[in-house]
Amino acid sequence: VSRMKYSGLKPNIKTLTALMGACISAKKSELALEVFDKIPTPDGYSISLVFRAYCDTGDYDSAKDTLVREGDGSGKQLSGKQIMSSYKYILQSSLENGRYDVAEEAMGLLLGAGFIPSKKIYRAMQDGLDLLPKKGGRKDKETTNVEDDEKKFDFLLSVLDMLDARKLQFDCNLYAALLFEGSRLGGLRKKIGSFIAERRSETSNVSRKIEVDVGPVDVSNKLEIGWQNLIENYSEYRDRLDDIVLPTIRLRTGERDIRLVLAAEKGVTYKNNRQRSFTGNTNER
Repeated sequence: VSRMKYSGLKPNIKTLTALMGACISAKKSELALEVFDKIPTPDGYSISLVFRAYCDTGDYDSAKDTLVREGDGSGKQLSGKQIMSSYKYILQSSLENGRYDVAEEAMGLLLGAGFIPSKKIYRAMQDGLDLLPKKGGRKDKETTNVEDDEKKFDFLLSVLDMLDARKLQFDCNLYAALLFEGSRLGGLRKKIGSFIAERRSETSNVSRKIEVDVGPVDVSNKLEIGWQNLIENYSEYRDRLDDIVLPTIRLRTGERDIRLVLAAEKGVTYKNNRQRSFTGNTNER
């Protein structure tokens, strides 16, 4: 940019945004931020690029501020497609870098702004977490960071809670990843995974009861708690689980997903548990 100005050329916004894109592609996002500062009136495209640069340099606070401005209407420069692309980018970036707090806040902002997670959003989360075992293989417990993997599991619990609050469906691949990870980690997280699988099964059973006009079980006198609350305070709730209602599990599934879901549930099912059932549809509590 300095050379262009020295030669008497005044770069316009298209030139500067092209330069920003080149810097980001070359993994020199710090330079992209410097170029952005030279744009007097940024447009949606340049803002979407600086958003990526913020994430690439770990400046998630500035990235989140951008999402907040667009969400509350004070920005109004990003198109709907650019906004969703930005959410996808920050989710994958933050999860890849172990910033589960950022990913959780970004998911809250997305849902709070009235957006419904798309398949691309769920895929970005799946890629960022890297939990599903590859075909023909299995993650080696000895070569992974157990503490980090527990945080991944707990992050997905927070997503389940947020989706339940909005009565939205969860992605079956992430559902399976959550249960596979619970099975692999063992202990309390496997137990929580078994409750999740049982809740999904109960959800399907209630759905069938409603269809034949039997109606759902009355839960008005029971305590409703979220998955995060359960894992953080399990010692408090363990002796009164019969008096507690856990969040409904709503899955976005197709016929090809049934085998994956059942395989994941099998990994967290204890021998004394009853046989689980499956329907692709979901229900409300």
